[in-house]
Amino acid sequence: MVFHSLPQAKIIEGLLISSGIECFLSNETGTILNPIFERGNESIKLHVLESDVLTAKEILTGLWQTEDSDKPDANE
Repeated sequence: MVFHSLPQAKIIEGLLISSGIECFLSNETGTILNPIFERGNESIKLHVLESDVLTAKEILTGLWQTEDSDKPDANE
């Protein structure tokens, strides 16, 4: 899953961790050190264990059923 907003990425990471899903973010430091990357080509990536991908998608699908406008790109 790819995010262009660090706050949104951190919220989703926290939600998954609190649900028992091991995950981590990559490239978050680049957006902290150079905030212009948040809207540029640099993206923050959420990594989930392959064995937890379906469970994570179920959790996030339930979350975005009412908030489709803020949904990040889950295909990357």
